[in-house]
Amino acid sequence: IIMYRDACTANVVGSGAFQSFESAVAFLVGYTAAEYDALLVVWKEKVRHDLVRPTTVIQGTRSERMVRTWGGPHRSSQMIKRKDVEPYKRVMPHSEYPSGSSCLCQGIKDYATAFLAATGVTLPPLQHVAPAGSSKVEPGTTPATDVTLTYGTVDALAAACGASRLDGGMHFTGAVQAGADLCAGIGTAGFEYASDLIGGEW
Repeated sequence: IIMYRDACTANVVGSGAFQSFESAVAFLVGYTAAEYDALLVVWKEKVRHDLVRPTTVIQGTRSERMVRTWGGPHRSSQMIKRKDVEPYKRVMPHSEYPSGSSCLCQGIKDYATAFLAATGVTLPPLQHVAPAGSSKVEPGTTPATDVTLTYGTVDALAAACGASRLDGGMHFTGAVQAGADLCAGIGTAGFEYASDLIGGEW
């Protein structure tokens, strides 16, 4: 989510789309407002649903049963007890549903889409390079070679952003779409707020 957010912001701010310093500041103010509002909305729903994460289910169901999974830093997959299963990436200790990350992905996508439509700016493909060995979990080993992630559109980046929560084992499938549905339109409202601050003069 951080890579996604930073990629969107850097590409827009560096695009030369702004007529003035004030319009660049307004963009960031509206962007932050949309992000903040999305978090408020999704957190309220997390408290209301209060559902467990996949890790809790795996560890608590037939906890003595053996499963093949990631064996830990710098280890290949191994057979371990379900009660000892830990995810590759840290799983937050709050409610699983709906996904806060996919909510933010949707909010940022809507904000960027509204901005691009209003200004006629076309962004180049968004790209992120993970150098070989740059993993914080398995430094020096993972990834084995440089990995380049390229997204042709803001929509494609948002979809990958939400899917990353499933790939990392942080969510069940339903939570990702629920987060996106919940926060649809918040980014658009944030852009309208930012646009009003400068009279629409981007």
